[in-house]
Amino acid sequence: MPLRSKMMQAAPEPTTPSTYNHINETELELNIVESKIGDDVKHAPKFTSSGFNVYLTLPAFKTLYSQLGTDGDGLGDKEKFNKPIEQACATLTLVQGAPKKVLRGGNTILTEQQQALDKLRAQMTQMVEAAFDSDKVKCAGKDKARKKAKQQLKAEGNKKPSSEEIDKIARELYIQEAHHSGIREMEWTDNGEPQEGIAIKAKRKVRGVRYVTEKDENGNEIKKRTLVPTELMFHKPHIDGNYYEYKFGDYVPRGTLLAPRVRLEYFSTPMMYGTTVKMDQDVRILWMPKKQVKRKVASAMTYFSDGEDDEESNKRARVE
Repeated sequence: MPLRSKMMQAAPEPTTPSTYNHINETELELNIVESKIGDDVKHAPKFTSSGFNVYLTLPAFKTLYSQLGTDGDGLGDKEKFNKPIEQACATLTLVQGAPKKVLRGGNTILTEQQQALDKLRAQMTQMVEAAFDSDKVKCAGKDKARKKAKQQLKAEGNKKPSSEEIDKIARELYIQEAHHSGIREMEWTDNGEPQEGIAIKAKRKVRGVRYVTEKDENGNEIKKRTLVPTELMFHKPHIDGNYYEYKFGDYVPRGTLLAPRVRLEYFSTPMMYGTTVKMDQDVRILWMPKKQVKRKVASAMTYFSDGEDDEESNKRARVE
């Protein structure tokens, strides 16, 4: 086969990452949504657009930490935390900022980042408020907050507080004690300098559950549970105007500007409740730092020419 034909066959195909529903442009409604997991029916607050639970496109943020796999397995934190594969997640921790090259020409990325963070932080509080206000959302944290509020009122001298008085304080306590693992304050070092700020910690499961309809030996249709790959897909723009898939190793280089698509999800367990940040599959790369080659540095040392020791030998000289 001619070399030209081989090169044409090996050319990468352009990709089409999802970019709709930008967080700073999309109108959302907060609703209590019913979902079924097996025979269990649950209700949770969700932000929807036109009735759909959507992912929101973020402006590009600076990568601080990441975990895409271990030793090239592409299975997120499976090996690190010894998780079952259906629970393993790829993780991106993103913070505000951009290199000077990107900020040239009046780029508004820093303003867009702040607007996106403000909206996400407002949404996480609104979701917890909606969860407390809805009788359909079951959460042990509500009972604990009401119990604590009742004790507080009695300690203040109100021996028989009304349910309205209890709920008013309990609602505030419920909001304050929520755990928001996806958006939180962090401290880190950058070139040896201490830094602090709000970070987005977004996750995506590397395997998803799908139910496939098959027929058994008798011809009856049965639903079979199967796992399918759902890893992140990174898209890098090219000078030709197209996006192309870009493969990282176990980590994304620190400082890389990434624009993921995310949505907040409310969760409730017997011990904890709050929100997390879940990622869609598509992540766009706006900018990457240059690869730095480690230079081999040799420590200086004194050189001595080979030869006999200058000290006199303790051995007696041989007499012929």
